[in-house]
Amino acid sequence: MLPDALTLVLGCITLLLCYTGYRFLVGNVEQAPEARHDGAVAAEPNVQEPTTPEPTTSDTCLADGQRVEIHGLVAKPELNGRAARVLNFDEPSQRYAVELELLPAEGEGATSWIVRPKMKVKRANLTVLEEPDFVVETEDDDVSDRCYLCLRVMLPLTWRGDEQTRMVCCGNSICKACHVEMQRQRDEALRLSDRAKSIRETDPNWRVTLGGMKDQLEDMVRTLERDSTCDLCKGRRPATAEDSFAACMRHAQAGKPWACYVLATKYESGTGVRQDLAEAHRWFEKAATHPEPAVSAFSGLGNSHLKRGNYAEARRWLEKAAAQGHAPAMYNLGKIYDDGMGVSRSAPTAVEWYERGASAGYHMAQCELGTAYLHGDGVAKSLETAHTWLLAAAQQGNATAQNNIVACIMMMNQDKPMAQEAAFFEAKLWATKAAAQGEQNAKRTLLQMESHPLSQKARG
Repeated sequence: MLPDALTLVLGCITLLLCYTGYRFLVGNVEQAPEARHDGAVAAEPNVQEPTTPEPTTSDTCLADGQRVEIHGLVAKPELNGRAARVLNFDEPSQRYAVELELLPAEGEGATSWIVRPKMKVKRANLTVLEEPDFVVETEDDDVSDRCYLCLRVMLPLTWRGDEQTRMVCCGNSICKACHVEMQRQRDEALRLSDRAKSIRETDPNWRVTLGGMKDQLEDMVRTLERDSTCDLCKGRRPATAEDSFAACMRHAQAGKPWACYVLATKYESGTGVRQDLAEAHRWFEKAATHPEPAVSAFSGLGNSHLKRGNYAEARRWLEKAAAQGHAPAMYNLGKIYDDGMGVSRSAPTAVEWYERGASAGYHMAQCELGTAYLHGDGVAKSLETAHTWLLAAAQQGNATAQNNIVACIMMMNQDKPMAQEAAFFEAKLWATKAAAQGEQNAKRTLLQMESHPLSQKARG
């Protein structure tokens, strides 16, 4: 009989050999799904096939970026019927990682949006959806009234110009909600990139630390790659102001009116190109005289004539823009009559134009109208009406309105001893906001208010 120790050693070796053979067989079986997913060769001879059936016509593999619909979920039935995009196939879980498309937020109106998180779903719970039938280049300037990312009907463009965002690579537009969400994701990815860079430079165990952030970093890379590529034309988005200018120039030379207008604004501001007001004026003219002009082009050309001192032409083009509801054009017409540019000064006529622009929500017109009511210039003096319009402009960040509302508040409460202290600090708050924006009059007002007895009392 062998010694007990030798028997124990032989027993351990036998168990080890058995376990190694078992792991070899299991390893071959576990590699089969990957081979199927990638379309590789069949399984090795004499190795048991996995129980999961091969994909059929109704159960084919999905490509990254493919659009699908979720169905048959028991744990989260509220997600059934939702559209999503395939991100990638997750080997460990044998599920597809998908990102749900944007949905209207319940109870917040048709223009509010929320984004659902990414999730992993079995192939059996995904149905392939057809891609929206969009055309990259058409004879019409506007390719579609739908956002090609969320497929929702976009709000029509107004004088604000932020209802849609034009992609200068292909000239198509996305809705404001998708643009805001893309910016949020991009900013988040850039913050994570900076954090990863800092960890690598300062953390001795950076490999371990970044290894624990693998999923986050993969999402970051996907986001930045998607941000640099147009989802519709698959072209590279302009990475610099110069690239954006070059793309606009190509579209403008092809006769696109929106591109002519954008190019004019770039020449006017010197964005991506050396400032050239003569070129800006030339492109404003092209945009405004196009058979299908944008109303902003009328206003742009009118402002360009105004800077050149061509007041009659400026008034003609601004009136065309104002007739189509362009609020900044209404404000500029008010300034023409307020300052007597090419016409006899008429404060009442100026107030009429300011009122139209203010009612449309333009903060510059609201500020001028509120100031007119504050001083009774062209209209009967009314502190209450002045406060209403100045407050509307101040809440939009207008520094002049924030400064002017200080005097309005103090005058409204000068005969109300019980309300003077609260009014003083409300006025001081607006003066502080205006001064923070560089408003010189507000800085002087703030210095005077700091020496006021109420400020000294507050400091103790």
